[in-house]
Amino acid sequence: MSDHLQSQHEAFKARLISDVLGKDSGDKVPIEKVVMIIWQFRDDPQVVKFMTRFVGKFAGSRHVFDGIEFYLPQLAHMIIHLEAEWDDNILERFSLVIAQQSLHFALQLNWILQGAIEDYQPELPDGSINPNHNPLFFSRCIKLLTNIERCVVYKKQRSPELQRLYEKGKITKQEMQIMEHADRRFNALQITGENSEGESFGGTLLYKRKVRRACYKAKGWKSRYFAIEERMLNCYSSENGGLVRSMPLEGAIIEEVKNNPKKYKNMFSVSNRTFEFQMRARSPEDMAKWMKILRDEAASSPVFGHMDSSVHTVSEEKSRVIAEMTNAQRSRYEFFRDERDFIRRLTDIAEELRFKEPAQRKAVAPKMLMHLKIPPCVYSPLCNSTDTWLRVNGTLYKDTRVFNTKERCPVIMYFLSERDGDTDIAEYLYRKFDPTDEIEPISENGEEKKQGEDKASDGGSEKSSEKG
Repeated sequence: MSDHLQSQHEAFKARLISDVLGKDSGDKVPIEKVVMIIWQFRDDPQVVKFMTRFVGKFAGSRHVFDGIEFYLPQLAHMIIHLEAEWDDNILERFSLVIAQQSLHFALQLNWILQGAIEDYQPELPDGSINPNHNPLFFSRCIKLLTNIERCVVYKKQRSPELQRLYEKGKITKQEMQIMEHADRRFNALQITGENSEGESFGGTLLYKRKVRRACYKAKGWKSRYFAIEERMLNCYSSENGGLVRSMPLEGAIIEEVKNNPKKYKNMFSVSNRTFEFQMRARSPEDMAKWMKILRDEAASSPVFGHMDSSVHTVSEEKSRVIAEMTNAQRSRYEFFRDERDFIRRLTDIAEELRFKEPAQRKAVAPKMLMHLKIPPCVYSPLCNSTDTWLRVNGTLYKDTRVFNTKERCPVIMYFLSERDGDTDIAEYLYRKFDPTDEIEPISENGEEKKQGEDKASDGGSEKSSEKG
């Protein structure tokens, strides 16, 4: 870059900082310029840290939260790609702070991470090599997804105590908000600072590809190093080699392969909704050890998994964890699980129709919608948190429309929905899933309302950004 262009670039960055941090900005934080600053200073973690903390202080303001939500795809891109080689997870902690504040935000980020995991996984579902595989981004997305899910359930531990102090007049509204934000930051720091949930287990096994690289090449058994890490079964070219393939263990089925055509000894398979690995151990004892550890890992997985097919998997450990949750934690867990599962079912319908003959699709689609099971509290997430809450309670399956294309099968689905007055998504989710630590909403100008004032009125109050 020439000296002239460099000076123009530095002047541009200086104007951005002045626009955001200038004296006249007040609490009107221009999020679009904040995102530009983070991108322009992406090589300087200290600047990024300062900007995320600055924005976090105003996240309770409606227009600031709307901006964070609008630029979520850009923020998610930077979280996945920029921080992969940083020593400090600055943007990740910022996203965890907001996820504790908003279930809608957490769901949106969850689906972005799910898509990124599919983009960067080592192999495609048919066993062929994924040309876009990136082991660093793949493993990072898995950890991010796990942390987001934990924040949804185990969030804001001191809010009830802070609420009681506020009601007794011992702290002000501003002090309560500051301490709540500090709690969220502390929770995010704890989660990102924790090590892996357990020690990894690994060893050498024989593995055969499911798909041939070419029609004239026989599929041979190759020695590969497998390791159980971060609730994933990872396959490496060697013990210190690169990642070749990987699969989630949540909901996985581990079975001994006894009736294989060539009578291979010590052969077993690991399969889930998308993948299937077939491997051979060196001895019956080695096979038994691998199968036991894999089954234990699949059965003792946390309440959430990397794959949506695992959310309803029943295990003794999962049941114990759920039983130990408080009522508020369990309600958030069940809502997050049901919403994620509901959207997965909708996408499954479109995917299944893709493999039907075009002439059959229009007849099959309404029947699939007719038998769709709808959880008690779900909504269409293709909206903003400030849009009106509409609970999905039925389908207009006869009005389903299917379009035929070469690659995909787009479907228009119609649903019956129920309003809750003029309540927006943010307020509804907060009121339903955080009843014990409810606080007064923040008005557009940032001023707090007096307790008991206009509680029965729907007209004059501004709705806060979603708190849960």
